[in-house]
Parts: sequence; structure tokens; C-alpha cells
Amino acid sequence: MKRREQDGLAGPKVSFPLAAAVFLFAFACFFPNPALQIGSNTGLQMGQIMALMSLPFILLVSGLPRRQTLVSMLLFLPVLLSGFLTVLTDNALANDVVLKVTIAMALVLVVLVPAGKVVNEKYAVLLLSGVAWAIVLNALVGLYQAYRFTQDVFPLPGIYQNPSFSAFMGNDPEHYALYVKRPFGFFPEPSAMAASIGPWLILIVGLLLYPKLRGGIAREGITRGTLIQLFVAAVCGVGLIIVSSSGFTLFLLTGLLLVVLPYLKDRVLRLYRPGNLFLIVPLVLVGTALVVFSVNYVGSRIDVQENSSWSARLSSIVWSLTYFGASLSNMVYGVGPGQSNLILESSGSSILPPVSTGGIVVNAIWSLIVSYVLETGLLGALVLVLVLTMVLRAIIRSSARLMGFSCLGVWLAGVTVTTSYLPLLPIWLFLGVLLAWDRIFPRRTSGGRIEPKPRMSRIREGIRT
Repeated sequence: MKRREQDGLAGPKVSFPLAAAVFLFAFACFFPNPALQIGSNTGLQMGQIMALMSLPFILLVSGLPRRQTLVSMLLFLPVLLSGFLTVLTDNALANDVVLKVTIAMALVLVVLVPAGKVVNEKYAVLLLSGVAWAIVLNALVGLYQAYRFTQDVFPLPGIYQNPSFSAFMGNDPEHYALYVKRPFGFFPEPSAMAASIGPWLILIVGLLLYPKLRGGIAREGITRGTLIQLFVAAVCGVGLIIVSSSGFTLFLLTGLLLVVLPYLKDRVLRLYRPGNLFLIVPLVLVGTALVVFSVNYVGSRIDVQENSSWSARLSSIVWSLTYFGASLSNMVYGVGPGQSNLILESSGSSILPPVSTGGIVVNAIWSLIVSYVLETGLLGALVLVLVLTMVLRAIIRSSARLMGFSCLGVWLAGVTVTTSYLPLLPIWLFLGVLLAWDRIFPRRTSGGRIEPKPRMSRIREGIRT
């Protein structure tokens, strides 16, 4: 028992109220709809409410998590500075939008603070359990949506009440049920759903395949019941993304392949064990069937030439990068929070010829990262580079490098070319996980003990205590 305590695999039990709070926080982040309306274009989600409520407790009892708090402040600073300079120089098309988007950004980034407190070996299992149940429930709703779409009916329209996703809410639900027919669970649309749950699926599959990694993410290990939850969540989540016909499926399958290949390699090298053959054959057959089904089912969505939404998406990104270099002020401090879409709308959506868009009106920049850079300028781009550097450093110092790079790649694909919605809390919650990657997957010595921290890190911790 002493050895387990020294290795960090055992520790004090978490009280039921605190365990329930961690579970519910992770669970609530995956339900952006419905939300409490606090303005014409802003909705306060349950996950944000719980994050705000946790701040006094974190400040007074346990202290702020260093990495996640620093990243939230870094990401918010360019937004604040750009908004101030845009209004000061009278370059904003709508001053009220600058204020609203700045507040909305703060309400999103606040989720990183409690995320930093629960992403550790004490609460990680509770966090994963909440995520797993949320993914399963979204998949069940998605399955019901797919069934009702076959009847040309949009189910449960009263749930989707969040002004933050006005672009979707402005569409006719019956038109969606008649012509689109792509399920998305409780999220505002299929691409937002895929970008939100995709990185979590890579993490879950990695934990299911590699028992050694499970020893670092939880003090007392992961129970069989939790593993069953994660397995069901992985099957349901991958199935939902494939059925939604999202082009994100290509990125998801690539990430899954990178995680699964080392597992297959180890099993192939030990084929003399009969049990390995029984594992490899079904896994290869299922994987092959999954790839074939995905290519056939999602093929038209991946083809940029044939699919108008992806053509419009990529063209809006190209337009953003071109407009970014149109003036010195755009490059230095950006066009201002919330102004990029207004500028695009004022241009008459003429960035694409009618044939290439297939009739789609381009009134938004379909990339969260690109719109952030356009609205905050070079300072925002520099902050993104710093955040990426922090994540890469955490992954390199961990014992799960390949899985970390796979998760990061899928996460970047989601925020770069898949969705432009800022208030998707699972994306920011997973950023909190990436920032703590070396802490939930610490390196271990040959004897199985956790590798000691560098001397300077121990000195800093001693000074703080």
C-alpha cells in the first residue's frame, strides 16, 4: 500500500458532493442547447454556469490552475486590446457587437479554470465518466433525429434555444429535415458536434487499448465499469460522426489509425499467443469495414469539388487571410471582436461565384482559429503560437506522445477547418486536458515509479507552499 501511495496510484477518496460536481460539470459541457438567454446573441450554457459558480471555491480553497489560467488570460488579452483599439479608432462596424463578443469570449474561457482543477489523477475518472455519458446521450438523440428525418420531421425543436448559435436557429427546421437530414445530437449542427467530441474519442480509444496509460490517469486505476462506459461512448461517438456525414470523419479516422497502429504492431509481433490472433482478426475486419463504410457514406462530403459547403468553407478562410493583409491595422490589432462576419456580410457575400457555392450564402468565416486571428491581428496569432507551444511541451514531456499528437491533430482540425462556433465548451475543456497532458500521463522510470520533476519545478513548488 505504501508503494502505491508513493507512486501516486492511491489517495484520499473524493467526497460525493465533489465527485458529483466534477461529473456534472463534464457532462453539462456537452449540452450547448438549451441555454439561458442573456442577450440577443448570447446564451449562457449550464457548463458555463457551473464554471462561474466554482470560481469562488477554487479561489478560496484550492487556488487557480497555473497553465489553464495563464492560457485563458493570454487568449482573452488580444480580444480585449483589439476591441479597445477598434472602437477607439472608429473602425468598428458595430460597437455593441464588440462588447458582446468580448463578454462572450470571457464566458467561454472561464471554463478553462475548473477544467485545470479536474484534469488530474484524482478527478480524471469522474471527468471521463461524465464525458462518456454525455457522448452516449448525444448519440441516442442523434439516432432519434436520423429516424425522424426519414419521416421529413425535425424532432424536439424546442431544445435548440441558444442565441449563440443564431446562424443555425435562423434556418427553417422543416427545411433541414427535408433536405439535409444529418443528425447532430444536442449540438447546433453536425460539424460542431464532430469537432466537439472527436478529440475525446481519440483519448477514449487510447485508454481502452493501452492499460499502462490508464495507470497514470487515475490514482486507483480505472474500474471495469468505467471501461465499459468508455467503450460504449467510443462506439456511439464514432457512429454518430459517421452517420452525420461530416467531412471531419477523415480527420477522426486518421487520428484513430495513428493510435491503433502501435497496438496492432505489438499484437502482430506476438502472434505465437493464440489470444492475440482472436483480437487482431476482428479488429482488422471492423477497421476495414469502418473505413469502407465511411468512404462510401461520407465521400461526397469530403470532395471539395462536389460539396458546396466545404467549397464555401475553404473559400471563406482564403478570403479571411487575404483581408487580413489588406491593411496595416488589420495585421496589427485585427478588425475587432465580432466584426469579421459583419464585414463579410457587408461585402454582399460576393467572395464566391454562384456556381462554386451551390447557392450557399457565405456570411460567416467557418474557422474558429482563422476568425480569431483576423479579429485580433498578429498579437492573437502570437498567442496561438504560445498556446500551441505549451501544449506541445506538455505532450513531449509525457508518456503518451503518440496519442497526444493524435488528439492535438484532431483538435486542430476541428477548430481550423470544421467549426467556427466559439461557445462549444467540449473544445475548451479538451484544451485544458492537452495543457495538463504530462501530468495525467507522467513519464515513469523502469521500476514503474513516476519520473521526478525537474529540479527547478520542485523549487518553484516549494516556494509556493
